Amino acid sequence: MLNKVLSVEIKEEDMKRSLRLGKPDDSARSPRPVLIQFRDRVLKNMIMESLYKLRDAEDVFKRVIFAHDLVLL
Repeated sequence: MLNKVLSVEIKEEDMKRSLRLGKPDDSARSPRPVLIQFRDRVLKNMIMESLYKLRDAEDVFKRVIFAHDLVLL
């Protein structure tokens, strides 16, 4: 999605780690947040600056929400 919709070239090695937050709910397939930690702060800033492109994206991508996580892991 980052490469296709936001036009930010991200490779697998650019991500330090990613993990799903919260407990899975077996009764319903409720969405859970994903935390992605990048190796470089510049990449995160490029993504956050290109979020305006989600307005023109497909309906599937319009439901995605991005937010800064200021907690250091």
